[in-house]
Amino acid sequence: NRVYNGKGAKEELYAPVVQLSNVDSVFLTFDLAHVTARFPGSTAISLDTLEVLVTKDCGKTFTSVYKKWGEDLQTVNDPNFPGVYPVNDTTGFIPTAKNQWRNDSVNITNITGVNGNFQLVFRNINNNGNNIFLDNINIKPVTVPEDPARHPACGRETRPGSRSRCATSRVASRRRKRRRQAKKNRACRDPARRQSQSTSWARREKQWHA
Repeated sequence: NRVYNGKGAKEELYAPVVQLSNVDSVFLTFDLAHVTARFPGSTAISLDTLEVLVTKDCGKTFTSVYKKWGEDLQTVNDPNFPGVYPVNDTTGFIPTAKNQWRNDSVNITNITGVNGNFQLVFRNINNNGNNIFLDNINIKPVTVPEDPARHPACGRETRPGSRSRCATSRVASRRRKRRRQAKKNRACRDPARRQSQSTSWARREKQWHA
């Protein structure tokens, strides 16, 4: 941008096509370095702009997911005091230290979706300002693992280190069955209870026959 005469011209960098399959979210991250050559807060001066677009139909249509210029794009020094470059300078800004870079991250899930193909395009809009550098461009699909705190059989929550509620419910059910069976067994062994039950059934039979 520093020595390029095509003011307002657009240059585009296309990333490879990315294929998604049942992901939960998609993030774009990249490192950026830029210094303005004019006061970035000015609204009267057109400034260099970096835009990122997404296409899902091989470039027929584009959706903008990132667009910055001026003080939002600058990564070095106070944006109200841009670097001063001589008129005859033919190099412009070149980052020389780690603190001159910034990492930007964009959640692009709403545009890319969680399945299918898409492609990213980095667009530089020149306004004879200064150089823009990009590095470490990454597209990060994220898949969230299943919640380990939920039992796979019933989906109920469990606490780490404790028996699941599903397992606890099954154990409690077995205990109740054993207690009911134990009562029946005691009734069978107790003559008084057997006599009481026999009398009760005899009364019921008389009532029915009556």
